[in-house]
Amino acid sequence: MKKNKETEYFPAGLIINAAVLIGGIAFYFFPLKNAFPCMFKEITNIPCPTCGGTRLYYNLLDLNLLKAFFYNPLIFLILIFLVIYSIHDILVLFRTIQPLNFNKNYFRYIILGLIILNWIYLIIMDI
Repeated sequence: MKKNKETEYFPAGLIINAAVLIGGIAFYFFPLKNAFPCMFKEITNIPCPTCGGTRLYYNLLDLNLLKAFFYNPLIFLILIFLVIYSIHDILVLFRTIQPLNFNKNYFRYIILGLIILNWIYLIIMDI
């Protein structure tokens, strides 16, 4: 059977958000007593682009949103994006709206730029 790209839609946002939610629930019920140190920071003494993520999640669980944001702004913004993207996926699946059509190359450059800016922030703040 031939697939029609116009009617076929993969709900990536919902799937990723479900995985993050399951991970968050597991993180809440089974907290890491002694989190693993960042090997990149241990070797280079420079924080990696995801440093502060564990502290971010603990602060999110305590609803300290501002503190969570400052531990790693990029991860915080990605989590907000995932919620919005999941809502988009639900609306697309119920055929309320059409899927977004964006230039993936521009999206890649934007993501790369945000990762670099976040990394600079983490280095300056010594997270």
